[in-house]
Amino acid sequence: MNLIMSENRKTRYFASRAGFSLVEVLVTLALTGIIMSAVYAVYIASLQTGVSEENRVDLQQSQRFAMDLLMSQLRHAGYDKTDSSSANVPTIHAAGQDYIYFSADYSGCDQNVSPSTCTKSATGLFPDGDINDPGEHIVFCVFTDANGVKQLGFTNSDGIDGSPDSGNGTPDFVVGDIDTNNDGLADPGHSHGSVNHQAIAPVEELEFYYNLSSGAPTVFPADPELIRSVQISLLTRGEKEDKRYVSNSDSFTPASGAGPWTGYSDGFRRRLMIVEVNFRNMGL
Repeated sequence: MNLIMSENRKTRYFASRAGFSLVEVLVTLALTGIIMSAVYAVYIASLQTGVSEENRVDLQQSQRFAMDLLMSQLRHAGYDKTDSSSANVPTIHAAGQDYIYFSADYSGCDQNVSPSTCTKSATGLFPDGDINDPGEHIVFCVFTDANGVKQLGFTNSDGIDGSPDSGNGTPDFVVGDIDTNNDGLADPGHSHGSVNHQAIAPVEELEFYYNLSSGAPTVFPADPELIRSVQISLLTRGEKEDKRYVSNSDSFTPASGAGPWTGYSDGFRRRLMIVEVNFRNMGL
């Protein structure tokens, strides 16, 4: 560092000082901005990935819950431990492409509970040979709720909508209200008369593909008592939209081969699950 003296030797100053030049500061700021932009981009990408994965997990778990409930309850269709010979025999009463109504001789299930928590009460009896007890008539079907969301729902003879079921298990719902035009599809705004549904999970599409005792498959059996198994195709949609995902190329084919289900042009992820359930109590 050079020390410069003025001519009158009264003023002294340094020709060079420690520090950064303007160019160095600008270069540093530019590099810092680039680095911070990269860090922020990584953070946003990680955040979006986390949200996407959370949506995937929620979608998967919601679908599994709905399918497990369907499978566990459908296996009880026609359950008749006492081998009743009366006209009041458990069976499949009505079946369509997206609905099924069946009965089983549970006898003793607690009042006002969903099928997934239906248990024997402390004083309950074993199956008594009829289907007049609470909870022994069950309907699964697709319906549209008050918000316009398609749901998989159920109702039963427990009066879970708040109105008692006459005390003898008589169904509170009107089965004919499910499919008033008899086309095999549940009417979007149906409510089984005065009975409300309990939503199980949001669904996009649902198909029951039945196999009859003759081996013939159908989605709308003329005689539901001839059903021996069913393939369930359940298409569910995530609750949150993923802005990075576009579903306009998604295509899903149900067990019947009909369709396929297409025409989705939003950011919601969808997932199709197909399982087969044997009605082990039918045709015995």
